[in-house]
Amino acid sequence: MEMANCIFWDNEASNCSGIYVSGSASLAVTYSDVEGGQPAPECVTVGSTVDWGPGNIDCDPRFADAGSGEYHLSCGSCCIDAGTNDTPSLPPTDLDGNDRIVDGDFDDVATVDMGAYEFQGDTTPPEITCPEDVTLECPACTTPECTGWATATDACCGENLTITYVDDVVPGCCETKTITRTWTATDGCGLSSSCVQIIKVVDTTPPECDAAPDEIAACEGTAVTLTYSVTDNCDPDPECCWYEGDQLLVCGSPLVHTFELGKHTITLRCTDDCGNTCEDTVTVTIGAELAVTSDPPGVEITDDQQVVQGVTPYSACYEPGKTVRLCAQDRKEVDDVWYRFRRWEIDGVSQEERLTCIAVEMDKAHAAKAVYEIVPWTLSVESFPIAGAGITGDKPGTTNYVEWCWDGEVVNLLAPPTMPIEGRCYHFMYWMVDGQIGQKNSVALRLEMDSNKTAIAVYDPWPPGDLDGNCTVNVLDLIKVRNNLGKKCSPCAP
Repeated sequence: MEMANCIFWDNEASNCSGIYVSGSASLAVTYSDVEGGQPAPECVTVGSTVDWGPGNIDCDPRFADAGSGEYHLSCGSCCIDAGTNDTPSLPPTDLDGNDRIVDGDFDDVATVDMGAYEFQGDTTPPEITCPEDVTLECPACTTPECTGWATATDACCGENLTITYVDDVVPGCCETKTITRTWTATDGCGLSSSCVQIIKVVDTTPPECDAAPDEIAACEGTAVTLTYSVTDNCDPDPECCWYEGDQLLVCGSPLVHTFELGKHTITLRCTDDCGNTCEDTVTVTIGAELAVTSDPPGVEITDDQQVVQGVTPYSACYEPGKTVRLCAQDRKEVDDVWYRFRRWEIDGVSQEERLTCIAVEMDKAHAAKAVYEIVPWTLSVESFPIAGAGITGDKPGTTNYVEWCWDGEVVNLLAPPTMPIEGRCYHFMYWMVDGQIGQKNSVALRLEMDSNKTAIAVYDPWPPGDLDGNCTVNVLDLIKVRNNLGKKCSPCAP
């Protein structure tokens, strides 16, 4: 007997493989699937023979459902196209009436299968699983290395399984887009299945913008320049515009603008192609200009706290509504000529005479001028041999000091009769005016100013200590004491 293109599987040959031969049988087996392979000697009785021919295999035939009597071959069975077409009396059809010789493994060679039913080909496409849909922020990597690969399995022709994809891209604003990625898995039998992955690239991040400077101040009528920088993760060139409130000033360039007097909040607003917006603000303060001059020039101007504001001529800008205090020097020497402050003039209007400090309300631009006049004569008041005498009268002060006087002005000075200084008692002797000694022991001095004068109160540190220890000795008593001692009153003159 010859057995070809057969399957011997799950048989119950006792202690043998799928074949047991007894009696005087002679069996030739070729191109068949035999469980356990060639029968062992004990599975072939005496007088029987088994001719084990070519093409035999030993592998699970993968019946569709052998337990239910379903012996059709499943995809991937080792019995597909494993038989031989040269078997004598090979029927043209199988038990189902289908063609007996079919190219079941799609190798372009039609070969009969082992078994009673011819595998008619793979009819089940691969099972494909797409990566999850993703939403990415621009800029984004959208290749499968970043968004995931599809996976697929195939029960029959999986060894030659291929996975490909095709993108349908719908562009959006800036570099955003929606990608419909269609994945396709194709098995070795040409069957395929597909799934779709949606990849969205969106832009929800606003640009980063910076307006410069943060604050700026300028005088009224002066053009102010504001600049900006902007970057965006998606749009290489966002549109930037300058606003004051709802009023558009300019777009696409630095702002060069002359503002009105006052404080202004200027907003830089930059918008990318997807409508995302950033803002930054600049505070612009336009002040009123105060131009300060003097005659003569070079006068140091302070506020009422002695903080220097400038040296004339100068100008400064102040916030509208600010009160500015200006204090001029009471006297000023220029090229050996003394000047005395006379008055302030504000916008050409003379202010109160001799009032060196004045308040200016900066509601607009103002011009302030400190007016001086030449002092005809100066009076230098000194004491000798030590300074510190407290002089009273028309030009009071503590020596040494200088006063100015008008031509013909009469000046009365009164020196203290004694000065307790540094543990010694100094007693007044006389006034000396321009080197001329006046009346001795007369603390009063009367001068008529017709030239520059120097008046020196001369004191004598004699005796070494006062008579009663408190420097209260009367001048006449001091003279008597000197006369009684036979001493000449001759103090050291300057």
